[in-house]
Amino acid sequence: MISAVREIALHPVFLNLPVVAVFGMVTFSSFLFTAFIGFTNYRGKHWIPFKWHPRMVVISFTIATLHALLALSIFIS
Repeated sequence: MISAVREIALHPVFLNLPVVAVFGMVTFSSFLFTAFIGFTNYRGKHWIPFKWHPRMVVISFTIATLHALLALSIFIS
């Protein structure tokens, strides 16, 4: 099973980058967007309602968990 996940993690998808690298970039972008929502609401600019901040936290941690599992599968084989 671990080897199947490892194959998925190392499969090139976008610009010949492996899935784990793409998930890393998506994770980083998701955390930046989450911080952006919190920061803009703190400054009084409510472009995106604050109710989206906790939702984005859950989404960001879910993506980060998937990224971590893919990354660890490369080393545990």
